[in-house]
Amino acid sequence: MEQERRNGTAIRIGVTVPAEWDHFRGVALGAARYCSAHSLSPMLIGMQGETLPDLSQFRLDGIVISVFGPEMVDGVVKHGIPAINVSSNYDCDVLPRVLVDDDQVGQMAAQYFLGQGFKHLAFLGIAHHGYSRDRRAGFERVLTEAGITCHAFEGGEPTDWSGQLERFGRWLRDMPKPLGVLACNDMRARSLVHACQEVSLDVPGEVSILGVDNGDLLCQLTDPAISSIDTSARMVGETAARLLHQHIALGEPIPPLTRIAPTGLVARGSTGMRAAVDPDVGRALTLINERAGERMNVEGLLKNFSMSRRTLERRFREALGRSPAEELRRVRLDLAKRLLVDTDLSLPEVASRSGFDSDRLLRMVFRRELNLTPSEFRTRFRKSVPA
Repeated sequence: MEQERRNGTAIRIGVTVPAEWDHFRGVALGAARYCSAHSLSPMLIGMQGETLPDLSQFRLDGIVISVFGPEMVDGVVKHGIPAINVSSNYDCDVLPRVLVDDDQVGQMAAQYFLGQGFKHLAFLGIAHHGYSRDRRAGFERVLTEAGITCHAFEGGEPTDWSGQLERFGRWLRDMPKPLGVLACNDMRARSLVHACQEVSLDVPGEVSILGVDNGDLLCQLTDPAISSIDTSARMVGETAARLLHQHIALGEPIPPLTRIAPTGLVARGSTGMRAAVDPDVGRALTLINERAGERMNVEGLLKNFSMSRRTLERRFREALGRSPAEELRRVRLDLAKRLLVDTDLSLPEVASRSGFDSDRLLRMVFRRELNLTPSEFRTRFRKSVPA
């Protein structure tokens, strides 16, 4: 699309989100990336708590905004510029929205835990937040179809850190073990890790914890590091900026709701595989996840165990319903997907770093498992990024 200008200046897109939160920082970066690639003028406008700043001083042509309440909606409408809401914290359809597909987030988490052989699963949420409700709904639906009950704990915003840890600790202590828990976001997952430490529960041996948002800083600065689902926050920002651009420059209508699928799951220490029903299978899963990019095959995996290939195959199928080779392919596919979305590596480099013998094999696996080529997958999830 050619560069468009209004009154001799580039189209200006405002971004008003709580950038101190990992998810919204990703949204802002995604919007900035799109603007840079299309010669637009982005402007980050700081939020004052959950209050809309005075927009009249910025001469905006459109705005990507995180809406937290009716006053913010009224303020944006009153200002009279095109706007897209990128937050599900406040349920409102007055403004078009670009949101994470939170139901898919919940489904992904449930499929992950079931794939690790868990029979006891729980969800920790925040009742009044729409994203938390949707993540719980997707999580519970998959578990119900598998014949497993979800134990849920819904709380409000934390006001007392020690009191919160005590409540979470009591809840976790009473749950059957080994337990897998999906927290509605990484901050809740961090609280769960600390709560387990307070009541002497081993993470991940007794309680396996999965967060959402994949904020590197928060996830890495927790011990053990938090496993998390990547919500494609940058894609949310890129998509919102693209829709605004097309509307301002070409008059194209903005869809009322656009959902962005999560990219994948990043496994770290909080979901170490020791919690599987079979301890040897659990140890094998840990090795597979740690060495997925090293082209380790089943024979290489067997060198770490005193058992035959047939025995390992049987125990994998009993615990997980799939073979060691199938698990290796699954983990490598997830790694390749993340590399395609998060990096600009060439296809041969992606194949090499994710443990595939060649890019030809990588293309075959993508076509078989996803009905997409790796290039098509990258384009779909990074469609706003210039080649």
